Amino acid sequence: DADNLMAVWQAGDGRLLYRLLPATGEVPNNPVDCVPIGKAGQVQVHGGSDGRFALAYVAGEKPTGAIHTTSFVDGQWQSSSAAMGHGKRPNIFLDEEDVIHLAWCSEEDEVSYVGSEESQIISSFSCGSRPEIAQDSQGILHIIWFGDSVVDVNGRAQPQTLVYESARV
Repeated sequence: DADNLMAVWQAGDGRLLYRLLPATGEVPNNPVDCVPIGKAGQVQVHGGSDGRFALAYVAGEKPTGAIHTTSFVDGQWQSSSAAMGHGKRPNIFLDEEDVIHLAWCSEEDEVSYVGSEESQIISSFSCGSRPEIAQDSQGILHIIWFGDSVVDVNGRAQPQTLVYESARV
């Protein structure tokens, strides 16, 4: 959003709080409010067009759990999505048409992705970091993550520090 930034953080009791901040740097006069989703963690927020924001989170207080999304549209939070999958470290991205793209590390330590019309496991390579999502100037989505192992030509997992990338055409 060109006019506002959104800050979202977790309170000590597990609730998610948020505040819209003017992009001008002025001191905000709007109150801190609560995202209406209950206890959650591992929050990621991304801004789209016309004051729209999308939020990804892990429901509950455990390190892994159900991955959900919710959107902030026309000044209010929408209902949360059904569980998109289970895991940890979700990341969310709104493309130029405000379509939500979501990537996370599954409970099996694989990179999972949900986009406009597809849901899939991107890679069985280890998911050692939050998958980052970006879109290049040609509209191609890229998902990048850190891994700590690789499978060799004989099918054996070998320890190795690597950065993986998947392009979604």
